[in-house]
Amino acid sequence: MKIYSELGQGTMVRIYLPRFEGSTVESTTQQAPPVPEGTFEEIVLVVEDDANVRTYSVQALRELGYRVLEASDGPSAIRLLGISSASICYSPMWCFQAA
Repeated sequence: MKIYSELGQGTMVRIYLPRFEGSTVESTTQQAPPVPEGTFEEIVLVVEDDANVRTYSVQALRELGYRVLEASDGPSAIRLLGISSASICYSPMWCFQAA
């Protein structure tokens, strides 16, 4: 390694590394398993009071193919459960299977 510096001009650093003389090895990467996707017939109710967490959860579930309803609190969730056919109720804080 060599360092050269001049006041008002800056610094130059040179690093000399040994040349690789071996052979290249092909990596054997494993393919990730497919992500399961929902169907549009499945309705998920997301219940979360933090708007950022709720928005992220809703977007992620929609990208997976679910229809999504959202509520910011328990009373709103109960009202939505009463007027919808949500099959799954999801909250980062608590979960239960809707009857």
